[in-house]
Amino acid sequence: MSHAQALQADIESSRKLASDIVRQAEADEDRIAALQDQETHVTFLEQETLFNSQLNDALISIKDVHERLDKAEKLATQRRILEPIQILAGMEWRRSSTEILKFGRFVGSS
Repeated sequence: MSHAQALQADIESSRKLASDIVRQAEADEDRIAALQDQETHVTFLEQETLFNSQLNDALISIKDVHERLDKAEKLATQRRILEPIQILAGMEWRRSSTEILKFGRFVGSS
């Protein structure tokens, strides 16, 4: 009888151990899934930060162009023709258009 009881106790102990192993494996899977979700979120935030930075650069360039055009228009209405031409000639068209194009590519690539 004691041999059968010891065997029964061993079986119960093995079942409990197996149950604990399964529970631990499931908890590990949940932690891995949560970690992957967090990594995805960090990647998203990095892309959002890059987007916001590029958007800010583009808006600054647009604001600069707008201010220069307003100034050139004001001078032109005062019949001061040479100064508006110099203002417009001094604009950094290539830099501004490159930033806007780069911004456009970022938006299109997401």
